Amino acid sequence: MSAQDDLLAAALAAQAGAGGAAALVLVAAARPWRGRLGVTPAWGAPLALGAGSALGFWLTRGAPAFPPAQATHWLFYALLAATLVGLLAAPAPRAARVGGAALALLQPWLLLAFQRERYWGRAEGLAWCALLALAALGSWGALARASRCHGAAAELGLALALALVAGAYGLGGGALLAQLAGAFALAAGLCALLGLWRRAPGLGTGGAGTLAFVHAGLAALAHWLYELSTVAFVLVAVVPFTPLVAGLAGRERPRTRATLALGAPLLVAGAALARELVGLDASAYG
Repeated sequence: MSAQDDLLAAALAAQAGAGGAAALVLVAAARPWRGRLGVTPAWGAPLALGAGSALGFWLTRGAPAFPPAQATHWLFYALLAATLVGLLAAPAPRAARVGGAALALLQPWLLLAFQRERYWGRAEGLAWCALLALAALGSWGALARASRCHGAAAELGLALALALVAGAYGLGGGALLAQLAGAFALAAGLCALLGLWRRAPGLGTGGAGTLAFVHAGLAALAHWLYELSTVAFVLVAVVPFTPLVAGLAGRERPRTRATLALGAPLLVAGAALARELVGLDASAYG
């Protein structure tokens, strides 16, 4: 078996493991034998996203070191913290907001420690961390609103967009990061499908919080640790906000709203993927 075959087998194992873990959590939470009219508890989505992402990390990178020895190891603990923030969103919203604010600040500070120490000055590092923190918190609010207002269309669009984003990460030089992002996209897709079946938000505020912080951490590493271009990074950062354009269509036009909620994330994520493809072609020809 070639090295490429080994890489493909590892990627498929990571996706299968992550998808299986997320599915088990969602089955335990949703209890589908109660039918479509049953209520899925708020802890289902954040725990499914966290379990899928954590197992995806383990299968692609092995056990993380403690204390973390690399930026990517910090990502594992950040996604656990993001899961906790999501789990607190329904039973303890104030604690979730405080925890989310702390995570928004600490995540870029810890993940990008190598960037601060080697390339940024103190003021520049503080500015970047503050900007990334605001972006993550804004993403949480945008995703929660999209889940609440546009439901399955927005959530499915986001899950498919995250799969395209994973492809952009792979083209940007982060093959293992792309596998982790793919596992994350799969878990998000399962949450969205459950919401579609139940005709209720698949993410909710808790799932939106977990998704926002994990997405922000992956994007930061893809850009500063690997080679995701600045243009693609900005487009990826915008993806969580894109379903909100569906609000431009009036409530009397539900099909237009659903089309916008589904299509807008795909359009922006597709543009990020295309940018990396163009950059790859350009580098191939010198």
